[in-house]
Amino acid sequence: MASARAADQRCVTFRVGGAFLNASYNGEITTSATALDSERFLPVSESDVTVLREMLTNDWVIRSSGDLVKASEVSLGLWYSFRFGELSFDLRFQGPFDRSAWPFRLTLLRDGWRIERICLYRPLIYFTAYGPSSGVGPALPRHPFPGRTGPV
Repeated sequence: MASARAADQRCVTFRVGGAFLNASYNGEITTSATALDSERFLPVSESDVTVLREMLTNDWVIRSSGDLVKASEVSLGLWYSFRFGELSFDLRFQGPFDRSAWPFRLTLLRDGWRIERICLYRPLIYFTAYGPSSGVGPALPRHPFPGRTGPV
């Protein structure tokens, strides 16, 4: 078996006896006389596979639009596409991922030139309520003039 760079210079092709190895979506492995998209393979490091798994299982916020993208709206698509809601990214131009702010933020390249930042969505909400009758916390201040309301 021989390997070579594909025409896009980011993928590789594999040849067996003059035919190109083909991996179909149903898991079947065949050979083809020409190297089409299904005969190209994208090398991905183990650490980038870990990033992809995390991206598929979490909710994210797209910084440029502020849109919340649920994990159910994140998916791998045909021919190396990666979908975040309405946005699509080409995985051939992402690797290796810039993990300098990972796992909280990730910078992606969109349309070959646009930089897009996505942020992990993990909201923290803290709410507390107390008053003089609850026995918790300080009592509310009294107005120095009885019967009056407003700022002290």
